Amino acid sequence: MSKKQKYNFNFKLRLVTTILRGKDSIGSLAKREGLSKSNLQFWLRLYQNYRLSKACKVVAKIIHQ
Repeated sequence: MSKKQKYNFNFKLRLVTTILRGKDSIGSLAKREGLSKSNLQFWLRLYQNYRLSKACKVVAKIIHQ
């Protein structure tokens, strides 16, 4: 049985922002860092969903003032 590798927040954030800035593709970044593409895609989705939900909360707060 293999032990799951854990990655810290800053590592994940660095990779996600690299992708979002268009500096690298998911495939090549995953290969270079020794990760699966699905890991990076998952982290990217989490980041985008978090940003979207945070933005919605801000807009809702402004509307309901």
